Amino acid sequence: MPVPAANIKYPKLVAPILRIFSEKLTANTQTATSTDVEKNNLIKEYRICAFLLINSNPISNSLNKFMRLTFVCFFQPKQDFSKYNPKVDKQCLAEVFSSLAKNIGKQTKYASLSEGYSNPTIKKAYQTLVQAKLVNKINSVNPQGLPLSILTSKIFKTSMLDIGIMNYLCGIYKTDEYFKNDLLGIYRGAMAEQFVGQEIIANQNDELFYWSRQAKSSTAEVDYVISANNRIIPVEVKSARAGRLRSMHQYMKEFPHCKVGYVFSANEYAELTEQKLIFMPIYFAFSASLGGD
Repeated sequence: MPVPAANIKYPKLVAPILRIFSEKLTANTQTATSTDVEKNNLIKEYRICAFLLINSNPISNSLNKFMRLTFVCFFQPKQDFSKYNPKVDKQCLAEVFSSLAKNIGKQTKYASLSEGYSNPTIKKAYQTLVQAKLVNKINSVNPQGLPLSILTSKIFKTSMLDIGIMNYLCGIYKTDEYFKNDLLGIYRGAMAEQFVGQEIIANQNDELFYWSRQAKSSTAEVDYVISANNRIIPVEVKSARAGRLRSMHQYMKEFPHCKVGYVFSANEYAELTEQKLIFMPIYFAFSASLGGD
């Protein structure tokens, strides 16, 4: 696989959200109220702030304005969730949404997403969020062959539509965590895993999987498993510059037909041919998920 150009830009992470905004505005054009006009103006500001934040170093004033606009334009419509499925408890839906953002990288268990609600109620709220594409369900898979979608298990974890949503719901932007130089070190590495996941999904037709080995004596988990060019590729996101990659090596041992594994970290690009591993900086995730040689 060739080394991607050093000046490659991130894909525009806010594009899916902005598309939702535009669709809502178009639908309301005929019956615009003063509130609609106000939101339209805020969205114009949001586009400008998003562009500045993606293409330059954020400063505190721009960051605060950006997050305020994110709240006004995106999170207030959470009140409309019930319109998509009137049988879903709105409070449960909001709690599940927030809980999922705070548990990126962890196995999703309905009982831990909200207190005071039955599993069927929580499950219905979760499924509504998945159907609305506000969150992504990532099934554990047994990567014996393609397509991966027919080899999934009942175990799954969840990622958010966008890293900005995770940031807001977790309140990361209010803490010193947000201003760390290394994305991999923010929020115990969960933000980096979210970023890599959403970049891969953009190239995987909204399908993303992971590998989880639930043996009593030896558990292991690889962050993501993708298919590209008729190959199955395991993907790890490391929150430290050095790591043993025990789970990745376990995966390679159990599935010797695997030709290569990707590791996204703070390290520079490197190929360890004898271990069948390629190390890449985290911002290569989008292009690397195409699976080119």
